[in-house]
Formats: sequence, C-alpha cells, structure tokens
Amino acid sequence: MKKTFFAFTAITSLLFISCEKDEDTSIDVESTPTPSPSGDYFPMSEGNSWTYEGGLNYKTSISEDTIIGGFTYYKVNNNQGGNGYMRKNGDDYLLIDSVSYGDWNPIVILKEAASAGDSWEFTKITTNPGFTTTSEYTFSIFEKKSTMTINGVVYNDILVIDLDLDIYMEGSYIGSVNDSRYYYAKGVGLISSQITGAENTNLKTYKVN
Repeated sequence: MKKTFFAFTAITSLLFISCEKDEDTSIDVESTPTPSPSGDYFPMSEGNSWTYEGGLNYKTSISEDTIIGGFTYYKVNNNQGGNGYMRKNGDDYLLIDSVSYGDWNPIVILKEAASAGDSWEFTKITTNPGFTTTSEYTFSIFEKKSTMTINGVVYNDILVIDLDLDIYMEGSYIGSVNDSRYYYAKGVGLISSQITGAENTNLKTYKVN
C-alpha cells in the first residue's frame, strides 16, 4: 500500500484562515538555513509548504482550514494527488487520511511528549468479497535527537517516529509491509523519511509562517 502522503505527511495538513499580517514573519530555508527550535513538529498555518526529493519527489502545502466533527482541521495538499486533514490536540498530532486508511476517523501520528520506546497503535479492518483483511499500524518513538543535518542544513530538536504495518488475512499473519521511519524537526516539520528498500526522501526547501 503506497503511503505517499504520510511520508510525508505525509505527511505529512490543513486549512487555516488567519488574519492578514502587517509584516512577513515566514521562515524560508533558502534564506534562513538554521531553523528556529521553537514551534510545533508539524506547523499548521495557511501557506506553509515543504518540497522533498530522493526516493519520492513531491510537495505538500497547507491551503485552508475546515471544521470536521466540531474540530478545526487544516487541509494538507500533496501535489501527487493525496490530501489529508490535521489538527493538534494537546501534545498529539491527529491525521484524517481517508485514501490511505479507508475512513474519516482521526489517527495519532505524532506524540511530542512521549519518550523514546513509547508506542501506540490502531487497527483497520477491510472486508472484501470472500475475505477480510486486518491491518495493524504501530507507531513508536525510536529516539529523540538534538540535531540532524539534511542537505547541508542543521535542524534542531528531532523527533524520530517508526511506523510498522502488519497484515492479517482471515486471521492468518501475512507479513510486515512498508515499515518506515520519519524524522520531524521542531518548528519545521518532516525533514526526512526512510522506507524499507527505498532511497531516503529528504526535505529540499520549506516555508513556515
């Protein structure tokens, strides 16, 4: 199952209509190569964008905000065709990605307050003619790093997330697929993703408001 959007989130977002600013306070990696350590691990504001290259070449951007289930979500557009919705709840980052996960239920993709070794999971069951498939997604904090260098840029306060996907068919274990690792920098967002058997995908340029 191809998870182009999450790799990025993916993942990784959203729509946020904000008041017009008197001055431009955005951060552009091309003009400010050392990011600020402040902010969220996935900054959510209209106009934010990230461009990636490597195993996958794509761009994600935030276009607007919308209300889903009584909560404000931000729409993340992917130029490869996948879109999702994100919001932050306390220290957790929630994603709605109906294409990848088959429904409109939010899932937690980041826990910034968790410690190395902590994990959380969710299960998706798909019923097809003649058989049922169960997908078990397990997220975990692999480690927290003080710095990481990508394409010559030093990023600070790194959260490393592992995602393991196990597939069962009619209750029988089929195997683990699409195991991956994601690196998020505070105040910037996703800076690198590693998918088993594929070239790393790294952040090339970004703009965060």
